[in-house]
Amino acid sequence: MITAPSEVEAIETWPLSASFIDCFLPNSEEREKFNLMGDSAGFTTEDIEAKVRKVNKLIQVKQTAMNISFSSFGPADLLDLVRENASLRQEMEQIKQKLSDLEDRVPKEKVIVLRELPREAAKQEIRRIFSDGRTLYYSDIAEELKIDLELAVDICHELQESGEIKIDERVL
Repeated sequence: MITAPSEVEAIETWPLSASFIDCFLPNSEEREKFNLMGDSAGFTTEDIEAKVRKVNKLIQVKQTAMNISFSSFGPADLLDLVRENASLRQEMEQIKQKLSDLEDRVPKEKVIVLRELPREAAKQEIRRIFSDGRTLYYSDIAEELKIDLELAVDICHELQESGEIKIDERVL
């Protein structure tokens, strides 16, 4: 159970440091404002009490953090946490690398501006690209000729029925 230390306990358990003492001293602007020679002259009781409250809150936070970090874990537990952290970091790096590899394999988006082509002209162009004996997918035809995919499929079925082209059964 964590309890907030009293002012006396906080001051006794936490060593006075330069930054702790500096909280009570005026900064350079305050010195100039009051035209003071000493470090603490010119502060009202309320100013000093406000700074003490601020310091006590800081001490409580630091003390609580120390209580949690040291009382909850033993040295073996801390070593286990360090090992697990290292293992998780390594696994995360491997996952990042795999993700990067997968992103490189994903095809990039293409924007294809379709041409408006009369059906007979599209049919002639499809005959021409098949004249060299290539095996093409419908999407390849549509992309290469920049025509609508539905039109490419329809014309290919028509050319297949007339015997001008045939479907390669091995790629299905």
